[in-house]
Amino acid sequence: MVPKKGTLDWRPVGDYTALNSQTLKDKYPTPCIADFTAELHGSKIFIRIDLIKAYHQIPIHLEDIHKTAICTPFGLFESTRMQFGLCNASATFQRFIDEVTRGLPGVYAFVDDILITSKNPEQHFQHLKTLFARLDEYGLCINVSKCIFGALTIDLLGFNLSENGIKPLPDKVKCILDFPKPDTLTQLRRFLGMFNFYRCFIPKAAHILAPIIQFLEGHTNRKKSHSSVCKSFEQLKWNENAEQAFLAAKNAIAEATLLRHPIPGAQLSLWVDASDVAIGGTLSQLSQGKWEPIAFFSIKLNKSQQKWSTYDRELFSIYSAIKKI
Repeated sequence: MVPKKGTLDWRPVGDYTALNSQTLKDKYPTPCIADFTAELHGSKIFIRIDLIKAYHQIPIHLEDIHKTAICTPFGLFESTRMQFGLCNASATFQRFIDEVTRGLPGVYAFVDDILITSKNPEQHFQHLKTLFARLDEYGLCINVSKCIFGALTIDLLGFNLSENGIKPLPDKVKCILDFPKPDTLTQLRRFLGMFNFYRCFIPKAAHILAPIIQFLEGHTNRKKSHSSVCKSFEQLKWNENAEQAFLAAKNAIAEATLLRHPIPGAQLSLWVDASDVAIGGTLSQLSQGKWEPIAFFSIKLNKSQQKWSTYDRELFSIYSAIKKI
């Protein structure tokens, strides 16, 4: 039994490792933040709807109920509704909620979180009315205490959305700024994981991290043998370049650029660059006579690519930026 965060309720959770290993995986895609922000230009009012016990809206086939059995002090407990821990639960519910919200204007669903964006109060009311009618049609209930209505800015999926654009959450950025200098590869990977979550806000991120990434060379593709696990806890030998890169990465995340929502029909510009160790690009749009960033892109070159000519590296940066952005 796992306590629910911020409440006195409890949630039963089973260990379905063995069941999941025998389950045919459902590859239904889960949306990312870019799927929402690409259509948010002009939106001024934001709403977030949370569903009550969302996974429990999905019934389990009668012939499969026995597969969900878990041991309890009072015998076996079998669930007739979809439970947390099942490997296909997220994909199954995403497919379901996509069916529920399909065709609704200004509505974007990410598993059990539903985002509604509106340009004015009248549209806001109409969007809510249409969505609630659809939820009622499918018999879904919302958790009013977790819903946010009529907000000018809203936090979703680790990002802050507003009329102006999208930016990282301040408390998440603070966690990165307060992260101590890693002593081991395990700690370094943890820091890079946190940093890379907001990588799209950092111009030339690969250039900044290049001296730090060198610590990982020779370890990223190594199998999990006893020796490789031990090396993950070896003390890192920091040099001046690596320490400066670590501080530069923190400064970059502290000054993370606000990314604007794409304007339909706006003139676009793709700026690319290549150095000896990395390539990068910036996609910008022309708005009121000024260039506004929409997305940043950068990757580190491998040892073979670093030997390419300047012309080849520049051409590769153009190709990669167009493909990525």
